[in-house]
Amino acid sequence: RDVLGSRGLGDVYKRQVNGYIAENIGKKLSVKTIAEHFGYSPNYLGHLYHKHTGCFIGDQIIKIKMERAVELLRIPQNQISSIAERLGYGDYAYFIKQFKEYYGETPKAFRDSSLRRKK
Repeated sequence: RDVLGSRGLGDVYKRQVNGYIAENIGKKLSVKTIAEHFGYSPNYLGHLYHKHTGCFIGDQIIKIKMERAVELLRIPQNQISSIAERLGYGDYAYFIKQFKEYYGETPKAFRDSSLRRKK
């Protein structure tokens, strides 16, 4: 079951972990839950991932969630609260805070400016 270590290629770690994150984006994700899926301890998987990618799994989870949020925000019919829920945020305010930290503006401001640029 050594899915990540058996190939010995750095890109494999990234593809496997990122694929799992993307497939489970609506769930409560953490290094612990991802490590359990692959049969590793959180510390070991975190170390492997960072060693081969240069970034931390927690940061990657946020990155993938924020990229997906942008895709969903470009669809005007998607309510921001629904987007937060679809991305696994139990706390709507925390989603807004994290989005603003990542992109420098709230999801609503991002959507409004994105829609204005489309016209």
